[in-house]
Amino acid sequence: MVGIFQMIKLFKLSLLRGNSDQDYFDFQAYQGKLIVSELMARGVNLKNKEILDLGCGIGGYSSQFYKESRKLTAADINKPKILLKKCPNINFLKFDACKKFPLSSKKFDLVVCSSTIEHVCNPLGLLKEINRVLDDGGRLVLTFPPFYSPFGGHTFKPFHYLGEKMAIRINNLIRKQNVKSYSTAYGNWGLYPLKISDVENLLKKSGFTINDKWVRFFPINIAKIPFLNELVTWHINFLCEKP
Repeated sequence: MVGIFQMIKLFKLSLLRGNSDQDYFDFQAYQGKLIVSELMARGVNLKNKEILDLGCGIGGYSSQFYKESRKLTAADINKPKILLKKCPNINFLKFDACKKFPLSSKKFDLVVCSSTIEHVCNPLGLLKEINRVLDDGGRLVLTFPPFYSPFGGHTFKPFHYLGEKMAIRINNLIRKQNVKSYSTAYGNWGLYPLKISDVENLLKKSGFTINDKWVRFFPINIAKIPFLNELVTWHINFLCEKP
């Protein structure tokens, strides 16, 4: 469980994350350190593992997984410049996770997919590709903010509770943008509303066994309480296995 002092530091970093790419990287990197601790507490040791960090974004999480693993491949549709500067020996692949991955089957021991599935137009296809590149017995760590939670609307929060049209209208007014839809909200990627129950069904359809689920950095695991979990789980974590 994450302690009070760690939460205070995380909160302070969250306040700075919008200042620059470096500040956002530092915010992610500290989260990555805490995520490693949460995984170890659940018996997931990253040592001697070949890991894929899928949808690595700016690369803060990757920087921590890289320190712990035998080999890490970071992948994203955009190049993480800060990550590659800090970790020049890291293996990076640029590709669109909505399409077939340019990776061989059964290559990885662990795939981490954090805050990515809600930005993919074909989440079932994404999960099937993850299943393909995982070795038998491999693990998947899948995380995202459920859409009907306070953070589920991303940059549209809290107006996402008012429906897509109203949320976009208010967003455009406040930020002076011209967003047309959730699906085109962020240029190369969009926002696709997903509930915890939706992703549970998709994981099962794609061949995964769900071993555990919990709320990131939260002392009470409300993720297993039906209905309530969709509303108050700020960030859901799934630990899955490929049989």
